[in-house]
Amino acid sequence: MADEDRQRDRGSRLCGCKFRIKLVESINGSFFLVHDLSVEHAKHNHELSTIPSVHPSLRKLENEAKASIERQIAVGSTPKQILALQLHDQSSGQAPPTPRDIYNLGAIAKRKASHCLEPPEALLAHLRDNNYEVATRSEYVTGATQRLLGILFSHPDAIALTKRYPVAITIDATYKTNKYGMPLVHIIGLTATGNTFCSAVALVTREREVDYLWVLDEYNKIRMCTELPGISGFRGGAPKQFRGFFRHSEFRIHYFSVMRIAPGSGKKASSLLLQFRLRQN
Repeated sequence: MADEDRQRDRGSRLCGCKFRIKLVESINGSFFLVHDLSVEHAKHNHELSTIPSVHPSLRKLENEAKASIERQIAVGSTPKQILALQLHDQSSGQAPPTPRDIYNLGAIAKRKASHCLEPPEALLAHLRDNNYEVATRSEYVTGATQRLLGILFSHPDAIALTKRYPVAITIDATYKTNKYGMPLVHIIGLTATGNTFCSAVALVTREREVDYLWVLDEYNKIRMCTELPGISGFRGGAPKQFRGFFRHSEFRIHYFSVMRIAPGSGKKASSLLLQFRLRQN
């Protein structure tokens, strides 16, 4: 595809109409229309528009209407729902917006909220502004550009709960990804009453052992636990890579399980569940 073909055509549809009028300003500052008397420019070669919404100038929203749509987008309303409300409210007599107009307003609102930052930068700024514990892993693409390979974050309240209830955690690593293709790693804690809480959340770009080990290492730093004598009770023996993780002076890991799709099914594993249960020595 040629570069000129990649540009979106934002102009009117070409129909060859040569109708023309002039807007002339008088000496006193007023304006008046002057019609071209030539036959070529005196008439349209097409029918009149049947609906006003085909003209972008007639769909231009007032500031109050824009603010209302932005509030609806912020609370999670879909463009279809917003459009239905706009069609229902025709008190202004203005042409209703199209779905594309609403999508454009949503994109503008997101850019304003993120201060024109890229999505990873906006996420990091939001987390740090709200005092989250954040760990990142990246690689250089060029001399000045880095690609985000992993991010782990935890709320201060979640960290306090994790330190108070370190007895049992569940790590759910799902292969279901978001639009950025980054699998989610959800670390869940368990209280003394059997209730669960979100201890930390991580996103990784690749489904490799080194990525998950990075998550475990950074999570261990957040926990700030002391040394453990060792890890025992793993099915099939404890892998070397997991030795030294989740250390606490009063507890030791005694159970480890991995759930995958049965071998030979020909399908990629849909989920990886790592359960770490700790008991008092």
